[in-house]
Amino acid sequence: MRARHIISSGGFSPEDVIYLTDALESVWRDVEALQKCNGLDRATAREGLALTILCLSPRSAHLSAEEFCYEVKRAFLEQAQLSLSALG
Repeated sequence: MRARHIISSGGFSPEDVIYLTDALESVWRDVEALQKCNGLDRATAREGLALTILCLSPRSAHLSAEEFCYEVKRAFLEQAQLSLSALG
């Protein structure tokens, strides 16, 4: 999967890759359940989520896993709304 590759090639330690991949899968389950990516290609949306995770990870060392996932989901859904608005 390209989204996992994006995370694993980000220069992180193996432990960080596991943490970030777990965040990817957790947030993706929530996003799919909310069906907030309607109109976006699934693979493209997952890649966007992976990039969101990479962008937030350096600033989020102080957050718990749950808090990090919340911040990732919030930022990703905000960006997805902006993308969908630009398309429509």
